Amino acid sequence: MFIKKLALISLVIVCCVQMIGCVGIDQFTGGNVLSGKVVDTITGDGIGDVNIKVVSEEKGEAVCFVKTQSQGMFEVANLKKQKYRFICKKEGIVPERIKVVDLTKPEKDTDLTITATVGGLLKGRMVEKSEELDSSGKQLLKPVSSVKVKLLTENNTKLKEEYSAPTGEFTFSYIELNTCKLRIEHGVYFWLETQPIAIEKGKETAMEDIVLERIPEIMAGATQEEYQIIRIRTVEPSHPDTQ
Repeated sequence: MFIKKLALISLVIVCCVQMIGCVGIDQFTGGNVLSGKVVDTITGDGIGDVNIKVVSEEKGEAVCFVKTQSQGMFEVANLKKQKYRFICKKEGIVPERIKVVDLTKPEKDTDLTITATVGGLLKGRMVEKSEELDSSGKQLLKPVSSVKVKLLTENNTKLKEEYSAPTGEFTFSYIELNTCKLRIEHGVYFWLETQPIAIEKGKETAMEDIVLERIPEIMAGATQEEYQIIRIRTVEPSHPDTQ
């Protein structure tokens, strides 16, 4: 009995060291440690910090969670000999990717290399100048919600569309292009269009606040078509910070 308890304690310690979260210890009945890797579909480079959920095909339950190391490697210990779904995702960077692995087959036929598309993440915030001043007399900025933000190619083809949140923030995830533009549209503010923005795949690009300018009341009665051209202003994106 003491030996069995000691073995169970050792197993829990190993799982913690390997950053594996287990749902029910009874799922692990002994066996080899399986090594795998999540790689970029295009470059073949390993992708770090990808979250992997291992789901039993037989029961449809998650039995294990693991995160890839910096080079994309991961390990899973003591799975039963059955089929599993390896569900991979890195929020904003790697969209969900599923691979079914059959552990009933010979070990030499078990391929735990998972290919995934790597994109970039772009964040920004819509603001306008308020009438309030800070202690130095500078106008404070307040967030603007419900602003339509279009993600465009350099040739102005629309890829995605989002609206700014109550905080003024917007996010575009899983961007596969190296360069894109933004078109900002709102009936109360002048439209804005950015110069091309460099997107680094696998990383987050954070733009500085985009300050919107209200349309003068004298123009408020015109239709969008009548003053669309004069209300579009091209702006340079601030140098984005990459993390």
